[in-house]
Amino acid sequence: MRGYAASKILRNIISEIGEGKEELVKSVSLSAAHHSLLEELNRLRDHILKNEVTISNLTKEIGIQENIAKELNKKNSRLLSLLETEKQRSTAELRKEMLYRNQGKQIKYLQECLQDANLKIKSQSIRSQINKKYKEIEKGGIIFLKPIGNFTEEGIENAVTEMDIKKGDL
Repeated sequence: MRGYAASKILRNIISEIGEGKEELVKSVSLSAAHHSLLEELNRLRDHILKNEVTISNLTKEIGIQENIAKELNKKNSRLLSLLETEKQRSTAELRKEMLYRNQGKQIKYLQECLQDANLKIKSQSIRSQINKKYKEIEKGGIIFLKPIGNFTEEGIENAVTEMDIKKGDL
């Protein structure tokens, strides 16, 4: 201590103590920072594990939903196929019904035509019988006058066909 001032020695001791304190504070603060970093790391690891479990569960759920979607698509395809089949059947049924109606109308028309033809045949048959009687009577010497309703081309043609008018008839 000789040759040194007490104040200088005290200052050196205090500075050495201060440096030690700083190292101690640094050491303590590094240890606390290290501890907080480890806690943060553990918290993040837990968070990652939870997220991995969530991802795994969501992946399973996606698989389930995809299977459900596939089944629904198959069902939709079957229903569309059934709908198309029903449309075709319905269209065929409508065509058949329209054909039936048309044929019914045609049958009715043909029946009316047949009735008209039958009436004409009966009328021709009656005229033919009357004409035969007139011819038999004419063979006996009586001459009948054959009337013509209208002296038009059509009237004359009708009289010729109905009354069996021939060349030389009165």
